[in-house]
Formats: sequence, C-alpha cells, structure tokens
Amino acid sequence: MTEANTKSILRKSMTTIRENISSRSEKEAMIWQRIVSSKEYKQCQEIFVYCSYKSEVDTISFFQTCIENGKQIAVPRVETVTQTTKKPNNPMMNFYSIQSVNDLEKGAFGILEPKPHCKMATPTSNSIMLLPGLAFDKHGGRLGYGGGYYDYYLQHHNISGLIGLCFEEQIVEKVPIEKGDQFVTMIITDKEVYYGLDSNGKR
Repeated sequence: MTEANTKSILRKSMTTIRENISSRSEKEAMIWQRIVSSKEYKQCQEIFVYCSYKSEVDTISFFQTCIENGKQIAVPRVETVTQTTKKPNNPMMNFYSIQSVNDLEKGAFGILEPKPHCKMATPTSNSIMLLPGLAFDKHGGRLGYGGGYYDYYLQHHNISGLIGLCFEEQIVEKVPIEKGDQFVTMIITDKEVYYGLDSNGKR
C-alpha cells in the first residue's frame, strides 16, 4: 500500500475520532494554557494561526487574548495566484494580518478568512505558526487534509517555530510521510507537549 493510500485511510479514521472527542471545551482550555505558558509564545511577536473549522481545536475564541498579550495575528486566505507561484491557476494560501475577529469573513470552504482590506503578512524570525491537523506523531509528523497548502507555504517561507495543535486522541505512532511533507517542531495537546523535528525531519 502506498503512503498516499495509507494517508487516505488514516484521514477517515482520524476525522471520526476527532469529531467524537468528549469534554472538548475543557481540553481546549488546557491546550491554550500550555500555549501561552510556552517560551515560544512568550518570545514571539507574531502568530500565524489557522481559523478553526468544525472539529479542529478552537483558535478563534483565543484571538483576542493573543492580541491583548501584544501579539500580532495573521490568518490564512486561500486564493488563486496566476503568476508569482509555481502552482499557476491553482489555489494556494497566503496569510494576512488582522486586528480583531471583525476583520474575518467566510471564505473558501466556509472557513473564516481575512477580509480584502487586510494586509499580507510575511513571517520573520520572531514569528511562530500554529497548525491544524488530523493526526500528529511524537516526531513531528503531521497529517493534513490532502490539499498541501501548509506544506507548499512552508517550502517558501521560513518559520522556525511550527506548533501543531491537537487533542491527545489525535496522536498516533507514525504519520505516513511523503516527499514535500513538512514536520512541525512542537505539538501541544491537552495532556502533553511533544518536541518534534525541524522542517527537514531532523532533530
């Protein structure tokens, strides 16, 4: 069985597991307590973070807390770019700075995205990224949704602090890895903090 087929099977099972997680709000509170207590959060100036959707770990409820802590927030928008990309005419993802949740509106797939007036954000050495996923392993392997948006973005933007957010139930023994897949450097769950590999799969 190919890695792609293994991923497809794992995506289906992990989607069901995540949708049926109990005590969700309490677990999300624990995850965010670990985030704000981390040195990565304390030292960063800007957070590149997904807008949570369906059964993902909630991020939107915590945007205001991050802003009040002096953090700049940048969230993704899926858009079609025809020139400045190696994926012409295909959707890709860019991040835009927001000042509050009022800068968000429903976009692709019904997910909240930055409104048109928001300015594009470019990661710096003081940026971290919080990534969603269906599953993670303790080495930093991440199973996304198959679109490759984050993998493509991270191949072209250097962010040293890549933090996967998930519930403990989403930790698996090994995520199948294909060429181009990006590792996260840290995984935060409601029960533990795992330190993974760098984006090239090295400690």
